[in-house]
Amino acid sequence: MGTQDQVIYDVQLYLEKAENMLVLSPPDVVLFSELIWGAAAMCIRKFCLSNFKINIKSHGATLRLMNIVEENLHRKPSDIRILSKAFNHAKQCHKNFYDLGFLADKFRQSILASMQNMEKIMDAPIAKKLKQDVIDLLKKDLSLDKTG
Repeated sequence: MGTQDQVIYDVQLYLEKAENMLVLSPPDVVLFSELIWGAAAMCIRKFCLSNFKINIKSHGATLRLMNIVEENLHRKPSDIRILSKAFNHAKQCHKNFYDLGFLADKFRQSILASMQNMEKIMDAPIAKKLKQDVIDLLKKDLSLDKTG
């Protein structure tokens, strides 16, 4: 068996599967929640790999990196608000996975939209100085695997 004998997840696949959980009757909110967390974690991982050649290897590193990116990604204020909302939604969903709680339909739709916006913002090119600032913060704050 080759490496393609399994589903390879990216942010969009996590989001598609999360959305599919909402059309079930009743909706599978617990699995939706974990898939949203997976989309956010994959988005952070992709951001670090493409910009810094750093491979996120732990749950704790993902959470810390969300905070670092949110605090240091000097983009338009509206982008920062969108990222902050998306990160908070991802954290709420991850907590909800353990709490087995209910999320209202309107809130679930807001979560999906914020995650799609998060990926667009995180995919935009970042300035060289910002890249160096984040690298310095990562070296100081996280235990990550530098790949290259």
